[in-house]
Amino acid sequence: MRTRRSATGQGRPGRRRGRTTRTFRSLQVPNYRIFFGGHAVSVIGTWMQRVAQDWLVLELSDSPVAVGVATALQALPTLFLGLWGGLLVDRLDRRKTIIATQAVSAVLEVQRRAVETLELERRIAALEAAKGDGA
Repeated sequence: MRTRRSATGQGRPGRRRGRTTRTFRSLQVPNYRIFFGGHAVSVIGTWMQRVAQDWLVLELSDSPVAVGVATALQALPTLFLGLWGGLLVDRLDRRKTIIATQAVSAVLEVQRRAVETLELERRIAALEAAKGDGA
């Protein structure tokens, strides 16, 4: 939105708003602030999960190629299911869909953590056996 300029080239007095004010105008709505904060936490968690998964692949395989394959595989669901998912989201109840997808994401993260923990326990047992401390 542009302000009208007078003959001197100045905008109307008292009407000048900085870009920052216009940029964050939507954060004046309380429900949007809650949504924005929750979404920010969700996105940060998703990226932390991706980095942790790639790190786990690197630790387990010690192969940069395996990390590249894991990263590529992370993008495949979006690539192949994105259009179909958009169609479903438009037809289903948004709140229930978001809850369901976040619940599935949480279950998958718990599963990943369980595999990681079991792998760590296996490595500890192997180290103890190598030292002669294990049974």
